[in-house]
Amino acid sequence: LFYAFMQMPMPKYQQNLGNRLKTGQLKEIFKHRTNRIHFESTDDEDLLKQLGEDLPFNKELQDLIQQTLTLDADGKKRKPKSPKPKPPPEKFHGKRYPSFFHIDSRLRGDTPVARIPNGDSKTVTFESDVEDHYFDRTVDPGGLEFAIMTYAPNDASGGNQKGSVNEISEFLSVTKRSPKNGKIRIVFEPTEDVRVGDMFEIQADLHSSANPDDLPPVLFWIEIVEPRKQSKPKPPPKEKKLGIPQLIPVYKSPKDGMQHKTWEDLQLSGIEMDHAVVMHPEVEGDKLKAIFINMDSKTLLDFKGKIRNPSETQIHGATRQYKSRVYYHTLFLYLISKNRNYGMSRMNSHDVYDPVDLSDYLKDVFQSHYAEFLLNFESSAMILG
Repeated sequence: LFYAFMQMPMPKYQQNLGNRLKTGQLKEIFKHRTNRIHFESTDDEDLLKQLGEDLPFNKELQDLIQQTLTLDADGKKRKPKSPKPKPPPEKFHGKRYPSFFHIDSRLRGDTPVARIPNGDSKTVTFESDVEDHYFDRTVDPGGLEFAIMTYAPNDASGGNQKGSVNEISEFLSVTKRSPKNGKIRIVFEPTEDVRVGDMFEIQADLHSSANPDDLPPVLFWIEIVEPRKQSKPKPPPKEKKLGIPQLIPVYKSPKDGMQHKTWEDLQLSGIEMDHAVVMHPEVEGDKLKAIFINMDSKTLLDFKGKIRNPSETQIHGATRQYKSRVYYHTLFLYLISKNRNYGMSRMNSHDVYDPVDLSDYLKDVFQSHYAEFLLNFESSAMILG
């Protein structure tokens, strides 16, 4: 039966219409109409992702797919190489009283170690060998004090002559944090009296009761700079889509409250769709762009009809099985035929072979009981006997 069907000649008007749709001005009109019937379907994309994770994507299969399609992922089976583990850092052993104190910066002299945008804040880090909770312990706590030794205002605020100002709170708000693993982080924030271009030389003193003379003070400069420009909020990242053809279910008529493509939508674009049609592969150049699957085909209706007293779960499972099997068999039959450079032809009524487009061939194959075979054939029955 299958062989006899494949030998039936294609009507002449169908050949002429197909040739006109693939060449000339009608090709652009056809392309414009088919582009309008594409849509996004989260359920169908989730189905393809779930099935794609279970497919055995070996190297040869990936190469085959990538020759025809553009994929975003490496088959989902290849795991990124884990970086070589770094050796664990040496454990910090803090002392009860500090033996040194310096700023964690290579900048020295008049070069500011921190440039703080006006209206913002910045953290300056110091290093010491003192134990954590040095400032917070109840017995013999330590202290850290800051003073402005030199103030250099900008020209606009009354000259650029340096002066001595000891009270830091007038110009900078200071937030101290307890030491942690030898690091002391201090947050500086300009007050409203500070202007862009102002510079401050600050002295930091780490106090210790074990060393009445204290450790040598640390001197460093801070400069107030222009406020940061507010960057435009970045749009949320687009979810990466599978680089495989779009699965587009098509129904005979619109469903209540659901947006789906109908037979009429496709027929207006020159695509034949009725009960006998199982699927239609849309090809653009050599790329398989989309696979339209008829959800009201006779094949699917008959398959559901064989289920006695079907539950909603059984109907849903049968529908997913139909969509997934038709989609992936279409995909791989197209890939293999295209990459193996097969050419299709069919004998006409004059015993002459006419070339047949690959997409038309696949469409005929699925209409010739192949889809019915896919749904009813269970390999598990053969394995279990």
